[in-house]
Amino acid sequence: MEVNFIEPLWKLIVASKGLLPLLWEMFPNHKNLLPAYFDDPKSVLGETNFSKSGINHWISKPMFGREGQGVFTSKAYNSYDEFVNATESEFGRDSKTNEKLGKSIY
Repeated sequence: MEVNFIEPLWKLIVASKGLLPLLWEMFPNHKNLLPAYFDDPKSVLGETNFSKSGINHWISKPMFGREGQGVFTSKAYNSYDEFVNATESEFGRDSKTNEKLGKSIY
């Protein structure tokens, strides 16, 4: 006997990292949220505010990544710009199919 499981579509919405920047926009500086952005935070915040943010390390995730796939940390790079370039070009690729897993979330 073969059993097939199908995940409900609502689970795709809840699992999407795209909710993180939306929640941050709606509730900035909430104690249970970390800053989250759809685009490179330096371009969103501007050079001055980015420097003043006091955040030294960043994480980028693919919007539809699953189980930690495609997660990049800025600690692994020599500069923030190198991190962003790697994120935008390599970020969020499926290890088996090499397909892009969606837009990066920072």
